[in-house]
Amino acid sequence: MSEPSAMRGVIEHVARQLVDEPESVVVTEEHVAELVVATRSRSVFELVDALGSGKRETAASLLARLFAQREAPPMILAMLARHVRQLLVAHDAIRARLRSSEIASRLGLPPFIADRIAEQARRLDAEALGAMLDELFHADLAIKSSPGDPEIILERSVLSLATRLGPR
Repeated sequence: MSEPSAMRGVIEHVARQLVDEPESVVVTEEHVAELVVATRSRSVFELVDALGSGKRETAASLLARLFAQREAPPMILAMLARHVRQLLVAHDAIRARLRSSEIASRLGLPPFIADRIAEQARRLDAEALGAMLDELFHADLAIKSSPGDPEIILERSVLSLATRLGPR
């Protein structure tokens, strides 16, 4: 697919998200940026979900999709670490038996997003979340301090996590 036709596809997709009659809408840079951020966040959420479930193939596929979207490995790593930290906050709030609204407040997120994170946190124990953070820390260190390919370093970490966190 050529770059202009790919761009046209993105614009049409954004327009469909905005209105029922996409031909009549003017798509701005802000509209595209908003959709891209939402897509990226959803991909990271799905990636963490695959990791927590031990789904190596799914995790590898989702990571490859992020790479194909030209996401830089340090950015992916930062998004993964942020999400895992949110899972830890939600996990602690759940253990403290806080209500959904209180969890959302602690996370600083809208309730519908906080509910999804809390649901995911319920499926992972504190040990698994700690292992995820530890693995991400080591991947970050390797990316920043070694001459290795950052994509390969991140892929190895993701696959390692999926293996360790999979069904026991």
